[in-house]
Order: sequence, then C-alpha cells, then structure tokens
Amino acid sequence: MSDKSWKDYYSDTVEYVKNHPQIEIKPKSIVMIGDDRVGFYELFNKTRNSFIEEKFAKELKDAKEISGYWNEIADELTASLNLEEIIIDRILKWYLTDPLDCFARDTFDPLFHVFDGTSTIDDFEKDVTEKIAAKADKLYKDAYKNWASLQIIKILDADEVYEVHNFSYRDEATSIENSSATDRVEPVPEPGIVKKLDFDFANDCSHLTPRLIFHSKRYDRMVALRDFYNPRWRANRYSKNQEWINRRYEIKEKFGVKDLYPGMMIYVADDCRDLRLIADTQFICRPHINVEFEEKPNWFAEKGISSIKRHARVTIPKCGTIILSKYPFDAEKMSEAILPHEIDPSTMIRQYEVKKISYREEPEVIEEPVEEEHPNISVEDNDNSVVFFNEPEEEPVEEVEKAVEEVVEEPQEEAVEEEPEEEENPWGLEPEMVIKPIELGWEPEKMVQALDDLIRPIPPYPPSD
Repeated sequence: MSDKSWKDYYSDTVEYVKNHPQIEIKPKSIVMIGDDRVGFYELFNKTRNSFIEEKFAKELKDAKEISGYWNEIADELTASLNLEEIIIDRILKWYLTDPLDCFARDTFDPLFHVFDGTSTIDDFEKDVTEKIAAKADKLYKDAYKNWASLQIIKILDADEVYEVHNFSYRDEATSIENSSATDRVEPVPEPGIVKKLDFDFANDCSHLTPRLIFHSKRYDRMVALRDFYNPRWRANRYSKNQEWINRRYEIKEKFGVKDLYPGMMIYVADDCRDLRLIADTQFICRPHINVEFEEKPNWFAEKGISSIKRHARVTIPKCGTIILSKYPFDAEKMSEAILPHEIDPSTMIRQYEVKKISYREEPEVIEEPVEEEHPNISVEDNDNSVVFFNEPEEEPVEEVEKAVEEVVEEPQEEAVEEEPEEEENPWGLEPEMVIKPIELGWEPEKMVQALDDLIRPIPPYPPSD
C-alpha cells in the first residue's frame, strides 16, 4: 500500500485535469484523447482503490479469509461429487475472487460525479462509505451461509445431486394471453440429476423449489436445502407425505408479512419428488429443521433470539432450529433465552391435512368448476389434477334444526358439564421447541452431533397408518 492517502490521489487527479485543459468532464459529455485518457484513469483508479483500502481494511481482510475457506470446501466437493461447477451469485463471486475490485466498482460513478460537478467530495465519501459498508455486511453473511451450506452437504455425505428447474414468472407469464404472473396454476417439474451445485437462485421464482436436493449416504435419505423467496405461481398438487401451512391466509393473518422465515430450511424425505416443492403463492411446506446464520461478533447481545423464535413459530419446524454462530456467545444467557420458549397455542398455525394423492397415481377429476378464491382447493384444468385441503364440514341447517326439535320433545335430564377434550400435541411437537445454538466459527465438525440428533429420529416416508 502506498504512503499516499486516497485524498492525496484525489488531489493529484484534480491537478492533472487542471494541467490538461483539453480534458472536458461534464454531466452529459466526456472528452479525453490518447495519453490524457491513460494518465487520468491511472490516477482516478488509484483514488478509488486507495479509498477502499483505507476505509475497508477489515472488510478486505475478512473477505480474503472467508475466500480461503470457501475455496477449500468448494474444491473438495467438486472433486468428491464429480461436479462441473458450483454456481454462486456473480457479485458474491467478485467478492470471493477479488474483494478490492468488488468494492471499488461502487466508487466509479460517484467519483465521476465529483469531477463533472454534480456532487462534492464530501458527499462522495459519506454516501459511498455507507453503501459499501452495507454491501460488505451482506456479502460476508451470504458467503458464510454458503460456506456452512457446503459443509452440511459434506457432513451428510452427499453422493448424488438433484435439481428442480424453476421458471421465471416474468419470462413465462408474457407468453400466455390474459394471464398475470400471480394467478397461474402450474405443475412443478420433476427433479433431475445434475453435475452442479447452484446457489445463484433468481428472486423472480415461479414456484419455490429447493436450491438443491441430494442423497445423504449418512442417513440414506433425500435432503433439500432452501432459503425463502416469494413465489408467484400456485402448484397444481402437493406431496401427500408433507405437511403444508397456509401462508396466504394463516401466516399473513397471524404474523403479518415481515420477518417470517429463517436463513435456511432443511427438508428430509425418502423420495426426491416429495421435496420438489417448498412453497407456492398459497402454501409452504413445513420444514424439518430451521437453520439460522449469525456472523457478527455481538449479535446475541445486540438482538437476542426473539427473531429466531418468531421464525420457529411461523414455520413450526418438526425437529427444531440450529443456530450457527461465527463467534462465541454467552452460553448461560443463551440457555436462559431458549428455555422459556414454550409453544403458545394462540400463536400456532392451524395445519391443513393434504388429501393423499400420489404423484404416481391418476389424479381425481373434478367435473364441476371450482371457485378459485376458495382458500383450500387448487385445480389445474390442463391435466385435471386436484388437491383438497380438508376442513371440518358443517352440518346442514335443516338437520341441525330437526335435531334440536327432537331434543326439545324428549324428557330433559340434568346435564353434566364435561370438560372439552384437548388434542394432545396436535402438531406433533414437544412442549418446548428445540433450539440448538452452535459456536461454529470455522469448525464444521461442531454441527455433526446436532444434525444427527435432529435428523436420525425422522421416521421413514410414507408414514405408517
């Protein structure tokens, strides 16, 4: 690193422009010719890079550290699974490959605006510092999350990888007449074996399908990993071996629309087809495990685990929640925060029972048209597939009135008031929801016991009657 500061390089660049009057930098036009252009950009880029090196020395160090850990596990899985590639978001790739260039990209236009007179050097320093600080935090979190995800794949001893093709609702909706992006009912594609791990998932997803599905030799089960994005299409059928929560009505009504889902959800099944749909516009599949990623040093002292508990109340993970913390936390206070986490029935989501229609069987056909706004029925006209989400049926009014008349005519005995029977564990949960905090750091072996404790007891699918 040079002894000069970024402001020294900035002053040198300003002086260079003054000494070369043929250079013109205006809001709508730039004139630079030959050597003048080379000389200007040499000083201009030194200003940008020096700014990043001074302001974000720690962030650059952190990026280089995590890049080393990422490359190590990525190379290992690429070899063991015979992968062609591991795909990640392009900006995250810049961050892991060359963090200085990744951050400096955000300085180019703002610094040019200083030279064309539409901004000041003070505004540049303030605005760009804020923007890059936020960007560095997000990229580090994403990198740590992806690194931990690869470690989970390794721990579970993956030997075969599957992918469910996911359509972009933006691209697909335009080809259908009189169809909006959010009212379509479509089948979810079958999973297929692939030679890649794809973590670069578009936000404009049609159905929410897994980032990846893999076979775990450790448990001889199929495992899917997924973080949440908002899907735009409805599925035409749902796995009978999964439980489905009505996110459009129940979750929105009880919890609103913000801070609903964990950093990642883990699903386990025996058939990869049971894992191909995670959510659509109406339902979300109840996960087996929630995984929360905390990469900041003082996260627990600053915010506690109230948000993590909220995610658990929304998604009701069958096995529990794992917290992967990059830094140590106060174990005693963490235990105190976890222990009072009892299930409050008033905050729980009512579960809908999915009518058992296998992907292998012929679907039931509905001849009469079905009102689409009914919250518990979805229909696909193209292949006549239908799934019912059952609710208790009300008795016809006439039969109820007749029964009342019969009771009135009979001699009345003194009624004995009975306590209503309370359904025991209606969601199959223990009185306290399991939360396992782990001081992970860069030691993935610390996850092994927690994953074993939560995944091994999962019964085989389909469940016996």
